[in-house]
Amino acid sequence: MFEAKQFTRNVGIRQRSLRKHCRFGRATELVYVLATGVALTIAGSADAQDTQTFTGNTDQNWNTVVGSDNWTGAGGNDFAAGDNAVLADTDLVITVNEGSPISVGDLTVTDGDATPGGLVVVDGAAPNALDISGTIDVQADASAAIQVDIVNNADAVGAGGLSVGNVGGNVSNTGSGFVTVAGAVTGNLDNQSGTTNVNSGGSIGGTANISGGTSTVAGTITGTTTVTDGVLALSNGDLGDLVVSEATADGANDATLSSGTVATLTNTAGTTLVSGATVQGATTVTGGTVQVTSGTLTGASSVSGGVLDVDGGDIGTVDTSLSGVADISGGTVASLDQGSTGTSSLTGGTITGDVTVSAGTLNVAGGTISGTSDVSGGTLDVDSGTVAGVDVSSS
Repeated sequence: MFEAKQFTRNVGIRQRSLRKHCRFGRATELVYVLATGVALTIAGSADAQDTQTFTGNTDQNWNTVVGSDNWTGAGGNDFAAGDNAVLADTDLVITVNEGSPISVGDLTVTDGDATPGGLVVVDGAAPNALDISGTIDVQADASAAIQVDIVNNADAVGAGGLSVGNVGGNVSNTGSGFVTVAGAVTGNLDNQSGTTNVNSGGSIGGTANISGGTSTVAGTITGTTTVTDGVLALSNGDLGDLVVSEATADGANDATLSSGTVATLTNTAGTTLVSGATVQGATTVTGGTVQVTSGTLTGASSVSGGVLDVDGGDIGTVDTSLSGVADISGGTVASLDQGSTGTSSLTGGTITGDVTVSAGTLNVAGGTISGTSDVSGGTLDVDSGTVAGVDVSSS
C-alpha cells in the first residue's frame, strides 16, 4: 500500500515501527522523504514475529517486560506482543499478571521430558488474559490448562490434552487431541475431529457444529447443536435445539442423550438414542431413526419420514405422515395418529389416549390401547394385545 503525505522535514529514508517497542525486523514501514517534501510510505508486514520459548530464568511470570529474561528466542530473551510462544509440560505454572491481555501468535505446548503426566498451567485473574491470534498446538503426550481468560478464539490443532476456561470468541478442535471447555465460551463450538468435552462448569453461548470426532456435553450449549458427522453424547447437560443430520450411515448412534435436557429435537438422517434425557419441546423425524429406551419426549412428535422407535420412556402425542413410521414396543404414548402411507406397529407398551388411523396400516401385536381407536381410512390390524374400543367410519 502506498500513501503520500506533505512533509516538511529533510530528504531521506527512515524505518518506522508500527507497534510500540517493536524490535528491528518486526512490523515496520519504510518512509521515503522526497525532495518535494512529500513522504512516500510503503507499508511493511507484521508476519516477522519471533518464536520464544519459556525458560523461567527469572520467575514464573509470562510478561513482556524488556530484560525479564524468562524467554529465549532469535529476537532475544524477551517476549514481545505478537510473538509465538513455546511451553514445555514439565509441571510448569506460568502466571499472566500484566493487567491487560498479552498478544500471542501461535501457542505450542511440547512434551518437555520423557516422564508422562506433565502439565502446563497458564493462570491469571482478570483483567489479565491472552489474546491468541494463531492456533493452540498441544502436541502428543503433552497437556495444558489455560485458566487465564482467552479474549478471542481458541483453535486447537494438536494431539495432546487442552483445557480452556473463559473464551471471548469461538472454540474449535481440528486436531486429534482432547479439548475440555471448563468455562464460559461466548461464541461457537466447532468440533471437526478429536474429542471435545463441555464439562459441568462449561458453557457455549452460541451454536455447536459437530462434523467429526466425539463431543460430550455435561454443561450447557445455548444455541443450536448440529451433528453432521461424528458423535454427540449428552450426560447431565442442557442443549438448545438439536439437529441430527448424519451424512454417513455407519450403524452407530450419532447422538446419545442419556440424561439432561434438550429444547427440541430434529432428526433428518442418522440415529438419535434417547436413553434418559428429556426433550422439552417438539420432536421432528423426517429421516433416519429416533430410538427411545427411557426418558421423556414431552412435546408432540411428528414423523414424516424415517422411524420413531419407542422401546420405553414417556412419549407425548405422536403423529405420522407421508412415509413416517412409529414402532412402539414399550413405554407409554399419549396418543397416536397414523396418517402416513407406511406401516406402524404396537407390540408392547401402552397408548394411554386415542388412536386415529386415517392412512396406511397400524399393526397391533401386543401392548394396550386404552382410548378409542378411530379408523377413518387405512387399516387397523389387531393380532393380539388389548384394544379398548374401535370406531370404524368411512374415509
